[in-house]
Amino acid sequence: MKNNNPHRLFMLLGFIATVTSANASTLTFDTGQSNNQDLSLTFGGNLSADISGANVDNGATANIGLSWAPSPDVWEVHGSTGVWDTLDPSAGIVDVVQLDVNDAASDPTVTFSVDAGSRLRLNSLDIGQSSDKGPTSNAWTISISELGGSEVLSHTTAALGANDTEAVAFNFVGKEGTDYVLRFDDGGEDAFSTAIDNLSFNQLDGSNLIFNPGNELALDNGEIAGWEEITGSNWTQRSANPAPEDGTAYFFPAAAAIAELSQTINVSAYGGAIDLGIQQFDFSGYISSYLSGGDTSQIIIDYLDASGSVLESYDSGAIYAPFDEGTAWDLLTDSRLAIAGTRQIEVRLLAARNTGTNNDGYFDSLSLTTFAVPEPSSTALLGLGLSAMLLRRKRS
Repeated sequence: MKNNNPHRLFMLLGFIATVTSANASTLTFDTGQSNNQDLSLTFGGNLSADISGANVDNGATANIGLSWAPSPDVWEVHGSTGVWDTLDPSAGIVDVVQLDVNDAASDPTVTFSVDAGSRLRLNSLDIGQSSDKGPTSNAWTISISELGGSEVLSHTTAALGANDTEAVAFNFVGKEGTDYVLRFDDGGEDAFSTAIDNLSFNQLDGSNLIFNPGNELALDNGEIAGWEEITGSNWTQRSANPAPEDGTAYFFPAAAAIAELSQTINVSAYGGAIDLGIQQFDFSGYISSYLSGGDTSQIIIDYLDASGSVLESYDSGAIYAPFDEGTAWDLLTDSRLAIAGTRQIEVRLLAARNTGTNNDGYFDSLSLTTFAVPEPSSTALLGLGLSAMLLRRKRS
């Protein structure tokens, strides 16, 4: 089944930035150093508050360390003025980091070291060429691999010429307590005309793969942290009538007649187990509605391949669940082994207004967890086969 929504398809392919970048540790590289000085080898690691060149919004990344390699003279801070104006127009003295791979330096890498009990969510970055880039264009292949293990995600940019930029969205969620390497390969160009900016990542604690699952984080310029508005432009927080299922707030679509909110999670880290048919995903979430009017709430979980095509879905259907009848919040659940080829999961919240001025479809306490189901051992399979043979003989 094809995904016929071109806007959503481009989002899933990761060719444009997503709203997650504003609610994370974001490395802006305005470190206060002089041009062409080496970036600190541990810059941006274990952040609990803002530092020069890095902003922490809506949750620290204190349990994620960073290591930049190789060194020296590869990861160099640089001013954008007159050189990388299109990548960073802020005209700072130093506000991007240059990938100086002249003289056939090895591929630049950033290693994310993740403490036990935490996960890396790698959101996005911007990459661009300088104004004095030579006459040829070149693409970059940016990959994510488990440290000491196999590659789990890769994206190749367009061929970038002078002043060209690209915003790359990963939306990648790693395994708990697992380290990852972000690698930059210029295909042998070996030049010094490329820089990156606004490297954004989150720390997820516990087993939930969904970022900001209860809409508890502070709004960023009126937008819900970690989520994209597909339809309706006024999604916000609500805290009364009904009271939240948990915490202090929940998802509220405000006035739009039809509203949809979405978050895409890249699950390539589990690709091997998914393709073996042994990776289970458990979803749960709560819905509610106002006590009159018939406004409905609906949750769809789309399991997507790497290109964004829908392979299978969970769809609750549109439900009217007034909070004054029975329980204030109705629980929805779904458990399944992800179909082979699944690489992304999109969580979609849909609300429909049937009467009145507000769209009163409410959502709270969303959860998506995953685990590998053990494969039957050869001994167990042999035992099952012998049992079947004995049963057949007995019946005979």
